[in-house]
Amino acid sequence: MKLILLSDTHITMKTSIGRTDDVGKAVFTKFEFILKYSAKHNIPILQAADFFHSPREWNTLFRIMNLLKKYKDKGVKIYSIFGEHDMYLYADVKKSATSLGILQRADLVTILNKNPTPLSETIDVYGCSSQESVPVPKDAKKINILVIHAPIYDKPLFPQHQYYSSRRFLKKHKKYKLILAGDIHRKFQHTIGGRHIVNTGPMVRREASKYNLQHVPMFFVYNVKRNILKEILLPCRPSEEVLNRDHIDQKDRDDDIAANFGDTMPKFVKLLKDGGSTNINLKLNIKNYIDSCGGIINGEVKQIISKEMEDEPGRD
Repeated sequence: MKLILLSDTHITMKTSIGRTDDVGKAVFTKFEFILKYSAKHNIPILQAADFFHSPREWNTLFRIMNLLKKYKDKGVKIYSIFGEHDMYLYADVKKSATSLGILQRADLVTILNKNPTPLSETIDVYGCSSQESVPVPKDAKKINILVIHAPIYDKPLFPQHQYYSSRRFLKKHKKYKLILAGDIHRKFQHTIGGRHIVNTGPMVRREASKYNLQHVPMFFVYNVKRNILKEILLPCRPSEEVLNRDHIDQKDRDDDIAANFGDTMPKFVKLLKDGGSTNINLKLNIKNYIDSCGGIINGEVKQIISKEMEDEPGRD
């Protein structure tokens, strides 16, 4: 048996500031390439959350549903979990009302959880959505696979970055033959004692980061019987043709100016004086505050806040 391994897809039709082309077209071109590959070779898809870029984006949802129905008729099966972009403030009660939740209810995507989902008599797959605890496999004799959305990487990406070392994570969870990780938009592949942990990196290079300027979108095909991984490159144009760093370079220049003036001219004031947008996102700020409180704010309170902040239909 073979499996397609895919990390963050961030499916959307919205244009991102760092792209110079049609992001929606790029997203659907790449995703349909994967679906066609799955249908042609009869290989199930394991996807490590952040399936969508926003919890609700109706025009994107309708388009992806039509596409998934088409390929479901061709035998394509998709298994996924929930990431931060797929739900509201980590609230379980709202998952069914999100775009990914609707795909689950429409039987177009199977959501993995702490209980084993059998792919065959010898293969079980477990899911660990964002903020969930890692499940323990129930049958150590089977080939156990974990799909997880968590900050797992080789090194910190910025000062005080809270992350899990990829190699240590693999060593700790010895009952899993394969771990597919999402969340950190960085590709990696490590093998220890015949066991693997991988992240395919982002399906689409949305931001003009230094990493994305060199990243080539891809996915892995895992041959379970032979226990080997194969890279399949996705169709994409050279980064210099689709990514633009002008806004990043301008931000760097603004930061340099602010540093020279110290606290006398905060960027907030400068933006207002220049007539620009401050990009204040109340919902994101509240979410970040809740996250910073750790366990002080319990799950029930988070769900209440999420309900009150839920977007109106047709908005993100």
